Parts: sequence; C-alpha cells; structure tokens
Amino acid sequence: MTKVKSVRKKTVIRPPAQSALSSVRANIEHMQRSAEALLSRRRKEFEKLVRQTSKQWESRSKRFVSTLEKQVTKRIEPLVKRLAGQNLASRREVQSLSKHVQELEQALKRHAPSKKPVPPEAN
Repeated sequence: MTKVKSVRKKTVIRPPAQSALSSVRANIEHMQRSAEALLSRRRKEFEKLVRQTSKQWESRSKRFVSTLEKQVTKRIEPLVKRLAGQNLASRREVQSLSKHVQELEQALKRHAPSKKPVPPEAN
C-alpha cells in the first residue's frame, strides 16, 4: 500500500488501484473547479465590456444628435430670416384669396358670351 495525500492534506493509506482512481478523480474535480472559476471571471469581464460598449454607443448617439441639431439650426436660421423678411401671406389669407379667385372665375363664366367656332377665312 502507498501513502497518498488527499485534498484535505490528511495522509490516507489506500491500495495502488484505488489510489490512482482517487488521484484522477481529484484532478478532474480540481480541473472542474478551475474551469468554473475561469468561466465566472470571463462572464464578469464580458458583462463589464458590454456595459462599457453600451455606454459608449449611447454617448456617441447623443453626440451625433447634438451635432445634427447644431448643423440643422445653423443651416435653417438664414432661411427662416430670409422668409421672415419677406411679407408672406398666412394660410388663411391664401385660402381667402383662392376662394375669391374661384368666385370671380365663376362670375366671368356666367357673364361671358358663348363662343361659337369661327370658320377659317378663305384667301
């Protein structure tokens, strides 16, 4: 029989075949614990990376919107000033004028003499 140190550091005497199996089993358990610890660390790192990336994209999108608003404002302000400088009719005024023009056209049609086709003059 051989002496084998167990995981708990106690000396245990086991037969050689059982000793080899125990050793393999202990190594497998150790590898499993190591793999689980590694997986846990990697999961935490991944979650941290996802949060950072999410914050970066949010920041970028806010900067993009802000820049876009500034550019639009910069380009639209001169147009608005030009339009405001002109005496533009309001929508109500345009509708009123349109209605008045239609009434005049109808009155003109009612009072206009009927047109007869004029024969072409023979030369």
